[in-house]
Amino acid sequence: MDMDLEVIEVESEVDEFRVDIIARDLSGEDRIVVIESQLSRTDHEHLGKIITYATGRNASAVV
Repeated sequence: MDMDLEVIEVESEVDEFRVDIIARDLSGEDRIVVIESQLSRTDHEHLGKIITYATGRNASAVV
């Protein structure tokens, strides 16, 4: 899936957490995308956070 992203916010609060990047997909549908930076192996904690971020920001996609 190709996306042309525009950063809206960095380190934005969602509940008691901070999402790394909130972006807007400009490739036609103007969708909100949540981006969580991860350098190490993923785990249930990160999965739970990105689901929380996506729900809290009404995101259509997560990265």
